[in-house]
Amino acid sequence: MTSVTALAARPNYKWWVVAMLWLISFFNYADRQAIFSVFPLLEREMNLTPVQLGLLGSAFAWVYGLGAPFAAGVLLLTGIVFFVTHDSARMRAELSAS
Repeated sequence: MTSVTALAARPNYKWWVVAMLWLISFFNYADRQAIFSVFPLLEREMNLTPVQLGLLGSAFAWVYGLGAPFAAGVLLLTGIVFFVTHDSARMRAELSAS
């Protein structure tokens, strides 16, 4: 039995996957909310109006959204995504073979 098969054979393996996905989602949303948590400071320090804060938040959201496909492309070019998908495919193949 390989280490991948041994890990998948554990009864709580699925909960580890859920916990990992939850953490990834948490940090994904937390970094997007970081700019909005500093809005009061930006408003005071830079004397921004609510309209200017809205434009700043919109600009951040647009750059974040448009940059996500670029970041995914970089990951594909470096092979990180291939490694993850290849490893999960290998794990599924080992599970179905046993």
